[in-house]
Amino acid sequence: MRKVPPTIVIALALLAAEKLLHVGAVLTSDGDLRSMLWFYDLSAGLTFTIMPLFIAGMLALRQRTAAIAFAVVTALIALRMGLMTDPERFMKHSVLDALSYANVAAQLVAYGSLAHAVWARRPGLAICAIAAAIMASPPPYLWDAIYGVFGTTYRSAMLVPVALQVPRLAIMALLSIELGRDAADRPIMTADGLRHAARALCVFSGLAAVVSIPAIHLPFLLTAFAGASLGWVAFGLLRAASSRAHRWHLSAAATAILWCASLQLTMLPQSYLRHALSAPHAISFLALVAAAVFVTLAARSVVDKMHVQAKGFGAVIMFVTALAIQLFLVPQSQTERSMIALEVLTGFAVALGAWMLSWLCKLTAQRFESSDSPLPAARVV
Repeated sequence: MRKVPPTIVIALALLAAEKLLHVGAVLTSDGDLRSMLWFYDLSAGLTFTIMPLFIAGMLALRQRTAAIAFAVVTALIALRMGLMTDPERFMKHSVLDALSYANVAAQLVAYGSLAHAVWARRPGLAICAIAAAIMASPPPYLWDAIYGVFGTTYRSAMLVPVALQVPRLAIMALLSIELGRDAADRPIMTADGLRHAARALCVFSGLAAVVSIPAIHLPFLLTAFAGASLGWVAFGLLRAASSRAHRWHLSAAATAILWCASLQLTMLPQSYLRHALSAPHAISFLALVAAAVFVTLAARSVVDKMHVQAKGFGAVIMFVTALAIQLFLVPQSQTERSMIALEVLTGFAVALGAWMLSWLCKLTAQRFESSDSPLPAARVV
């Protein structure tokens, strides 16, 4: 029985939800971009979430060329974000055109490799994949022709790109179904991925505690390191999702961590320009809570109940505590000292929760390794 990798299912679901929210935000904004700030805050979490999920899904489908192409698309997104720190250089037409053509080329390589994989069985689907890739990421001259047909009003400028990307979502779903394969249990890879996640969570725990100390004022570096450590956590969880019994839970946990990492990384230009840390998003803490819940659900059938309750539920409680402090106590603070004290308390709550989750990942990795250990050799007496 063929199965689509959970990472691709989650990525397509997130993209479809984003398109629906985008349409709703545009139709209710009446041309006022300030009324769409809530949508931009939500979509910031998808900046570095969708492509890593597609990369993991392509590797699960054994489509290495497509995975490399999606990695190039991710690098182009990061490059575009880095250029935003220099608006004069970023707004040059030559720079924008170069980034656009590079994105088109990477998308064509990705969908072209997938089309080549299904050409013998589904030639029509292969042709549609190439066409959808071009229409979803058209080069600049084609953009001009499209806007010449639909006009350059506010709603057309906002909704036409969404409409052009819808066929690509459907094509990706059909390609994944066609290329889907059953995932084999690989305990060694699962254990290795969980060990990566455990080490990365230890690093993130230390960074969360350091960020909360006002005397250490390195907003850009600390934000970058925090985002990188969360990306490392997501890599470990995606690598650990090779077990059929736990791949949905671990894939969902990796998605939540990627969302949190994306929020950290999208704050980098703002931290660089303003030289100050931005207020943490409440959705970042919600993502950490969701990740802790999914990792705990994946570990409960492997790790002893006592460790699950002490480490998994403890991490959830710590992240919920940090969220409650940010939502209810910080807005009520009256003095600067009380604000600093609450920020320090929040940081240490997150640090303790990450440390507990790290131990849970480590224990789960040990159980997977012991379950795959070979039987002792027989002795002839």
